[in-house]
Amino acid sequence: MASVAEPMIGGDPTSSPSAQKRAAGMVGRVVSDRYRIVELVAMGGMGAIFRAEHLHMHKHVAIKVLHPEIEGFPELVARFEREAVAGAHIQHPNVAAASDFGKFDGESCFLVLEYIEGATLRDLLKKGPLSAERAASIARQLALALSAVHDKGIVHRDLKPLNVMVLKSAKEDPTATGPARPDGDVVKLIDFGLAKVPVDQLSLRARDADSLRRSLTAAGVVMGTVAYIAPESALGMRSVGPRADLYSLGVVFYEMLAGKHPFDGEDAKTLFSQHRSSIPEPISKRNPAVTVPRALEMVVMRLLSKDPDARYPGADDVVRAIDAALAPAPAPSLTRHELTPISLSKSESPASTSPGAKRAWMWLAGGIAAAGVVSLIVSFTLRPSEPAAQPSAAPSESSHADASKGSAESAPRPEPPVAKTARDKLRAAIESKDSRTAASVLIELIDSDAKAFKDRAVQTDAAEAAAIAAEVDTPKTDEVFNAIATKLGSEGLDVLYDIVARDAPGSDQAQRVGLTRPKSAAARARTLLARGDLITNATPAMRIALDLMRQPCSTRPTLFPRAGKEGDDRALQILTSMQPPACTPNTPCCFPQHRLLDRTISDIQARLRR
Repeated sequence: MASVAEPMIGGDPTSSPSAQKRAAGMVGRVVSDRYRIVELVAMGGMGAIFRAEHLHMHKHVAIKVLHPEIEGFPELVARFEREAVAGAHIQHPNVAAASDFGKFDGESCFLVLEYIEGATLRDLLKKGPLSAERAASIARQLALALSAVHDKGIVHRDLKPLNVMVLKSAKEDPTATGPARPDGDVVKLIDFGLAKVPVDQLSLRARDADSLRRSLTAAGVVMGTVAYIAPESALGMRSVGPRADLYSLGVVFYEMLAGKHPFDGEDAKTLFSQHRSSIPEPISKRNPAVTVPRALEMVVMRLLSKDPDARYPGADDVVRAIDAALAPAPAPSLTRHELTPISLSKSESPASTSPGAKRAWMWLAGGIAAAGVVSLIVSFTLRPSEPAAQPSAAPSESSHADASKGSAESAPRPEPPVAKTARDKLRAAIESKDSRTAASVLIELIDSDAKAFKDRAVQTDAAEAAAIAAEVDTPKTDEVFNAIATKLGSEGLDVLYDIVARDAPGSDQAQRVGLTRPKSAAARARTLLARGDLITNATPAMRIALDLMRQPCSTRPTLFPRAGKEGDDRALQILTSMQPPACTPNTPCCFPQHRLLDRTISDIQARLRR
């Protein structure tokens, strides 16, 4: 996961000589007349973290200092300030507190945080999976931390092992000193640099005109770490709420129990696609060497539901679910669909599922029953694993009778009905990974329910299904793309744009210069969007995004005035990729600093907030 486990926003400090020079020069300095920098602890995407000593209180603290390159971007400085506000307003034993914030050397910013002696969860996971008991304890404390965070209206948006500090318990290390408790790990959630913070509710300062122009949740800008990001991030950060943190918690919990990430994507695009549509393997299949209680794995799989509404309502509910899973009473027998990570649309009840999900459910139940494993979230008392059971298409009469002996709750449930909504059908087609199925579903929906494509979520799923349909070049594939372009109006063009935007830079070069016939989804979509008779139906917002996409950096500034007036989250995504820190050494920044570009971005953000 090394290539995809870092934040999607944030540069590489190791490649910045100025950041390295400042970090080295800070050791030994006194900041704000009271904090002496003792040593460099870590380098992050936005700043360096030091251990320091308060000269008057003789207390160790952690000080985070912004990198020099970051200081030239007001949006990033505002994010740093919001991290300070978040840390100052959350008082909880499982959240690292912030105690001071200020400037030195003119405009350089620093943030004083609670100093935590321990290891990151990422360091612990390098040694392999944790015991179910220890993983559940850590997950429970993280859920308690998220509860305190969400109560303040804050969404962390970057929960991952690197942002979890674990103070080793004396039980596991008798030589441990410091604040570690003898009865188990103490967990601290850190780094609110990417958090969504309602500063206007927490600070009077944020109500001035300048602060109101700041937006750290702009549509089209995806923030977080792709290995732990929630599926709904595909719709933009405005779609990311507290339940996105619960999904990230599920990924972390799974990783603690299995010793492996739920998915194997080697690049950000593949991994994010797996978050969007792939069902995680049972932990016993992911790592046959571990054994996890069934009730615990059920908690994990619910946290990993694709639909936010199918996850737990809140972090407090996660804590209660963990406690229930660890209760000493024997768990009731479970029907197969109770062990399936939920990936339904908001219109479904938990009892309904799509045909694709039903097949995945049968496959998943067999693996889970064979190993007696459970969900990723909670457990202090472990129950013995149950004997292996063979999966079947439907439980037999005798198995029903045996299961009902314990309690009424163990009675088998009827097979869930087939999903009916447009998005349900699209999700089932995506999960099938079959090009012919995806093509047939898209054509049927376009002909029978064209209005459904006005929903942005349906458009996003349609783009993914069309990409699957294009994996096999058949006459039906041509029919799919022609139907999208000609029967759905501007919504169809939005789908085509999404397909092009998903494409990796530089692909289909031969098709672009006319040497080959367009076959891939992106190539087909590009060809259709180049037709003058079709593009006249596009919305102004889509046209300016498409024009920006087609133009090289050198000529894009001529489009900035239009983008500021007409652009939406799609234009915003292109524009923000042109400046640090969204750009990387592999995708150079068009303009490290450009006043008109900054103003254009601010204008779009202001319109999107209205």
